[in-house]
Amino acid sequence: MSNTAISYIKDYYEQYGIGGGYSNQTTNWHLKKIMIAAELTRLETVIEKDYTGAFINTSKPIYEWLSFHYGRRFFIIKCLEMGMKELEIMEITGHEDYRVFKGYVKFADQKVIDELNRVWE
Repeated sequence: MSNTAISYIKDYYEQYGIGGGYSNQTTNWHLKKIMIAAELTRLETVIEKDYTGAFINTSKPIYEWLSFHYGRRFFIIKCLEMGMKELEIMEITGHEDYRVFKGYVKFADQKVIDELNRVWE
């Protein structure tokens, strides 16, 4: 682990002890409250698949889309964009199954598109 991560863990342990703190659901609820207080309420539209597999546009305030898990996705994507190897990132994030990890990799595909455009233009 990085020294920064270790210092965060030590601070957390000193404040809450082992097993203390909030659940993921409560933490995400607090994150939404903070985002609303910060007036981060603009609508964002995302293309999703519904239960039939049809694509639909879904619009929600930005605070409805974001969670602390988004930070994990962001970390993985940025590590990939900066050239880290997938197996190294998996070791850091604790992923044991490459199929699960691959779900994060698809979000980094824009880099591949940009590189394709750069090479062929």
